[in-house]
Amino acid sequence: MSLGLHKKCLESLSARIAGRLPEIEVKNRMFLEDWTVMLRTAGKILPQNGEFKNKVEQYVSEAEKIILASQWLFDSYCGNNELLSFVQTTVVLEILLGDKTSSDAVGLQRLLSNRCAYLIGDGQKQREELLEQFEKIYEVRSRIVHRGKSRLTGDERELFSTLQWMCRRVIQEEVDLLQKDVTNAQTESLGRSLRLAARKKLIPKS
Repeated sequence: MSLGLHKKCLESLSARIAGRLPEIEVKNRMFLEDWTVMLRTAGKILPQNGEFKNKVEQYVSEAEKIILASQWLFDSYCGNNELLSFVQTTVVLEILLGDKTSSDAVGLQRLLSNRCAYLIGDGQKQREELLEQFEKIYEVRSRIVHRGKSRLTGDERELFSTLQWMCRRVIQEEVDLLQKDVTNAQTESLGRSLRLAARKKLIPKS
């Protein structure tokens, strides 16, 4: 899924993201855009069954999830309603870390908190702190969504900042993992197939 934006729009968006989300490298967003387009094209012209097709579909799905989550996070920074922005930011984690089957079994909050803590936590102590903060964050979310909370307190605004930091870190980790997966695939049959297609000019240059 490419965002389909004009070049000037992409440049403007890149500058705004770089200014508002300094911990997410803009080049990684471009990596996601470029690879999503190329993998979709490759999926149309290369073998349509077996392991290759499964890998293409997996990478495209993961890239689209990361782009979608990034859009939700970006909106949370741009909005004027802090309550809506808070909820938008929790959606980021649900997009990237949620899983209906697993959440039905253990509960969404526990699933997200455990996955988030073990993905971005640096050691057991930080993971425990993240789990504790996550519980407080979802208490605030619950009060907003289910009780119509009207404003955030000072402490809740600090939790909101922590939540946005969590989302930035999760997105960065997910981008890094996808990039590693694609890089590893390039060294195997998928990489050889894509390079061969490019040499034959079957994949158009962006």
